[in-house]
Amino acid sequence: TEAPTEAPTEEPTEEPTAAPTEDPTEEPTEAPTDEPTEEPTEEPTDEPTEAPTEEPTDEPTDEPTEEPTDEPTEEPTEEPTPKQAIDDAQLKAFVDLLNGTLTPETDYTAQTAVQWLQGKLSIEVNGVYDEITMKAVSDYQTTHDLTATGLVDVDTLALLSAA
Repeated sequence: TEAPTEAPTEEPTEEPTAAPTEDPTEEPTEAPTDEPTEEPTEEPTDEPTEAPTEEPTDEPTDEPTEEPTDEPTEEPTEEPTPKQAIDDAQLKAFVDLLNGTLTPETDYTAQTAVQWLQGKLSIEVNGVYDEITMKAVSDYQTTHDLTATGLVDVDTLALLSAA
């Protein structure tokens, strides 16, 4: 045999580059299947075989997962409690008027009286004689040619209870 040359040549040769061996090549003993086997088919390597995923792992990392921002996060807030728009004496006068005008067996508290009123006015029922309730009463009075005070009087109550 000739010694190999240092530079490759473009001329083809008829001699094989490696000597054949007498050892047989490994033939598969079973038909291939999609089921996993218990024994690995290749030696383990340091390179990953799959692309990395975003799935969580049990191993902690030292790096944060999100960059901090200067914007505050939205915290859930409770709806503010509506404030009473009339004084206690005006509220008591309304409750007494309602209890004295409607059926005698009815005994409204301040909250249930206002809930009744809000229901009649088709506004949000919260049991507080707030600015919204006062404006709704005033609008109702204006619509029915009554003096718009925002407070329920005998004439306003007569129309509301008939409705």
